[in-house]
Amino acid sequence: MFKEFKEFAMRGNVLDMAVGIVIGAAFGRIVTSFVEDMLMPPIGLLLGKVDFSNLFLSLTGQSFDSLERVREIAEQLPSLRKVVVVPNLEERPDVSDIPKAVTLDEWLRLFAVWQSQRDGR
Repeated sequence: MFKEFKEFAMRGNVLDMAVGIVIGAAFGRIVTSFVEDMLMPPIGLLLGKVDFSNLFLSLTGQSFDSLERVREIAEQLPSLRKVVVVPNLEERPDVSDIPKAVTLDEWLRLFAVWQSQRDGR
């Protein structure tokens, strides 16, 4: 039985297919590594230190409530002074239920006021 399988496998088609699968898998890993480790980091630096590892696009239209996770974490850190939420999809996310949270534009206004008071302007 083993001899028959060996004859079948060595005919050419099965062996060629196996070699093709191995080469294809290796090439896929090489391309993935090149894009993730060599191509995207410089593009991220050029775009202002964007980290592409945590960005995703939902093709189904499903949204993920990351603000709920931020709220859970903020509640567990009583010494936290401020949570700055940077919206990337919504114009103004509702951060009212997150302790000590402000959106980026609110924080920038607060920072500008603080800095002008500090500098005496």
